[in-house]
Amino acid sequence: MRKKIFITGSSGLVGSFVYAQLSKHHECYGVDITPSSTCDGLIDLSNKENIRKELDHFRPDMIINSAAIKDMLACEDQRRAAWAVNVELVGYVTEYMTGKTVQLIQLSSDMIFDGVKGDYRETDAAAPLNWYGATKLAAEQVLRLSPVMEQTTILRTAQVFGPSSLHSRALLKASLASGKLTNQSILPIYVYERLKRGKPVTLPQEITSSPTPVTLIADVIEQLLAAKTRYQVFHVTGSKAFSRLELGRQVALAMDLPLELIVGGEDATSALRPLNASMNTEKLVTVLGIDPEQYDVITYLKEQILEDQISATIT
Repeated sequence: MRKKIFITGSSGLVGSFVYAQLSKHHECYGVDITPSSTCDGLIDLSNKENIRKELDHFRPDMIINSAAIKDMLACEDQRRAAWAVNVELVGYVTEYMTGKTVQLIQLSSDMIFDGVKGDYRETDAAAPLNWYGATKLAAEQVLRLSPVMEQTTILRTAQVFGPSSLHSRALLKASLASGKLTNQSILPIYVYERLKRGKPVTLPQEITSSPTPVTLIADVIEQLLAAKTRYQVFHVTGSKAFSRLELGRQVALAMDLPLELIVGGEDATSALRPLNASMNTEKLVTVLGIDPEQYDVITYLKEQILEDQISATIT
């Protein structure tokens, strides 16, 4: 059955990919503050009237809220702005949904955990160490207390990798020039480009998470379109956890690049991150029948991202 799907943050990594995938069989409408081929409404996402106007116009069957200020350093420096997009936007969406049969999928994060034990399950207590994590936890709490809770599914994900965009290529250029990695979504191609130039790469050995191909998130959402589950929280990540250092080495091995240039050390956001935020995905298998082991992140990085960049010229 064809549905009308409203996507916030539709120019971002997750939003743009999900838009492209779902629009093959459904009517999608994307809003963002940044123009792109998957953005139909260019609006201020922190403005309640703008959001309400777009929702009233499109009248969706499902809302996918992938909009967020994710940059950890920006979140720390601009806490009010991060709260407006990451938390208040959720409130605006739930207000619109009240009294309507609209589903909501909320994208959340592994950053709600403190990283003490790792292998976090959906029922484990949250204790964020940084402002980004605090805003994502607050958004979850808004949903739990809202009258539309039973129409909501929360997908917690981590270190998502997907196709490059104009924005990610701009970030890559800046990171290559400075030698400092500030955005984790470009880690694989940053490692590839640095090593290809014979330059060293410094990555933290103590920071561990579960990197996630964006294809897994899209497939879970497609499953939820048909499943219509009541209130649920799912951990939607890759099945294998890696330290940043080990992930960089895996990229080097996959692309036959020198391992000796990858060294351990802190990066720009190490001090803000939980040490082990790896997540358990058993519930995803038992409830939705989707096995993250079928989405090998290293194979994905090699075949769907890095090979596309071999012929690209980074200036």
